[in-house]
Amino acid sequence: VIAVSSGDATGAIVIGSDSGGNTIGPDNAITVATSGGGLLYSVHIATPGDNTITGNTIVGGKRGVQIDGGSTGTTTITGNHISNGGPVDNMTYGIGANAGDLVITGNTLLNTVRPVEFFGVHDVTMTSNVLNGSNYFGVNCGSFSGAVAINNCSFLSINGNAISNQTTTVVDGELNWWGSATGPTHSGNPG
Repeated sequence: VIAVSSGDATGAIVIGSDSGGNTIGPDNAITVATSGGGLLYSVHIATPGDNTITGNTIVGGKRGVQIDGGSTGTTTITGNHISNGGPVDNMTYGIGANAGDLVITGNTLLNTVRPVEFFGVHDVTMTSNVLNGSNYFGVNCGSFSGAVAINNCSFLSINGNAISNQTTTVVDGELNWWGSATGPTHSGNPG
């Protein structure tokens, strides 16, 4: 059990300038305060090389998992349960990234403002995740230089777009459950 009750902390698990090859989990219970002046990242990675975050329960913090600028390899995030510890607007990101490649598989993200958001990454592969509850987009594809595939995921109670692509590059968003048998509602599909 890893608990951070101070609102001025950087985070519960912070991996900075090592060589990668880190595995966080399985079976960690990580709880972080949801308000305060600190960064309050439950898991923060900013290191080159490949890293894995697997099989954890992450509650609270302003960001459940944050991948930052020194991360040049592939970060695999699999089999985690990431949830807000307070009102739905406390945890800003379930998973946020601005570097490297991402493989996000088999996670449950519950009641986060922005379940998944990335800017400045390369490739992103998301499969078999459940995103339930958001006051914003389910997945915000801010910017990427490779390919993004979001498949076999479930989007439930998302108040904005389930997938929002901020770029002109096509995002593969096939074979997802949109909370409706008729698919996502938009101008080409009124529901």
